[in-house]
Amino acid sequence: MFVLHGSKLHYQKARCWEAQVELAADAIDEGIANLEPPEHAFDGCPFPRVLTSLRDRILDWEVAAAADLILTLLVSEGEMSLRSLVHAYLGCVEQSRLGSKQQVRHERYICAVIDSMHVHLLLAGTLSTAQDDVLLRMIPLPDGSRPWGHLRSLIDTTWLQWCFECITTKRVPGEASDSSVQQQLRRRMSRAPEPYCEDTSRHTDVQ
Repeated sequence: MFVLHGSKLHYQKARCWEAQVELAADAIDEGIANLEPPEHAFDGCPFPRVLTSLRDRILDWEVAAAADLILTLLVSEGEMSLRSLVHAYLGCVEQSRLGSKQQVRHERYICAVIDSMHVHLLLAGTLSTAQDDVLLRMIPLPDGSRPWGHLRSLIDTTWLQWCFECITTKRVPGEASDSSVQQQLRRRMSRAPEPYCEDTSRHTDVQ
């Protein structure tokens, strides 16, 4: 009980990137997110910038743009394996000449975005025991349309559009060894959605 209380307090203060992503996802879901693009949105470099500078916080727009990338990929591909999606994204990060520490931070970030989309019922995961992986698919709205439709085109003319084109044309590697971050996400995606801060099966993440 103490661990759960401490985890919720940790989240309320948004001390870690996972918490900042979840708070942004809450704001997007409630329609109160700040979706004005920051100045760095269109300079062709990877974002969030906090993953490089370690200053300030992850922006609502940055999380929304990442969600737009994932939804656009799933509309294009139908479904994708969790492992392939994460490693393809990290391949884009590597090709953008970010160092190993920044690549690790981006891995935590994209996994947090996928996790929050699962919690908000935008994504569903089907466990593939043969491949030890999870197949991701979008959960459409009752009318069959894409969820979070107001996020369409956020990736246009940004680094994420280049990333989308690289992934869909297979210009980045899609397979590699899994980290503990990906293994934890795979476990969470194979279960019913549960807020990250209420998941007592994992350790609290601290930067």
